[in-house]
Parts: sequence; C-alpha cells; structure tokens
Amino acid sequence: MGLSELFLDHEPKMRDLFTRLAAEYGLIDDRESTLELVDTDNRMLFRSIPSTRLIKIEWRGVASLWAASQAMGRLGPAIFAARRKRASGSVTPDQSQEQLGLQFITYEGTLCSTEVAVEYVLSKA
Repeated sequence: MGLSELFLDHEPKMRDLFTRLAAEYGLIDDRESTLELVDTDNRMLFRSIPSTRLIKIEWRGVASLWAASQAMGRLGPAIFAARRKRASGSVTPDQSQEQLGLQFITYEGTLCSTEVAVEYVLSKA
C-alpha cells in the first residue's frame, strides 16, 4: 500500500479546494489550471509548472503536512502552557500527547525522504 491509498479519501476534497482557489485567484480562464497528485521519487514535494498551469503534489508532501499538523495539534497546547508559565524547558513523559507530537515531527521528516517513507509509515501504523 502506498501513501496515495492512505490519503485517497481526501483527494476529492483537495481537488475541490484547488478548483475553488484557482477560480478565486483567476487561474482558471481560457486555460484551466491542473492539479496532479503523484507518487514518484521526485525530491520536490510541491511544484508548479507555470507554462502549462500545472501543480504537482507528491503524496509524500500531503503525508508530511498531515504529520506536521498532528504534531502541532499535540505540542501546541504544551508549548502555549510553557510560555505562559515562562518555563525554560519541558519534559515530556512517555505515552503523553506531547511525546506523540514529537514522534509526529520525526515522521514528518521521514515522509519527505524518497526511499523509506512508505515503509516507515506503514511499520508505525
């Protein structure tokens, strides 16, 4: 199973959002802009080809953004609380939401790698 299968349910929403934003910002007129979601080993996770009005997004890019959002959802409250208390450091107990957030940061970086992304994510699922 590749990353495209893991996030396949979200593809229609991503395409709808792309179409709406492209229309809103005037990118759809006599030539339509196209979104392509691909699963290749290209190092550029998000790229635009202006001459053909093509936007290519690697599924690894989608997965890395998902992992980053999961990390911030778990770490954000702890960071906010630490800043409010003017704490200089933070200890994250094992099995905590904060520890899980730190693991998601590791996942996010790994997802950007071309060789091991799918195997790593599936081994943690």
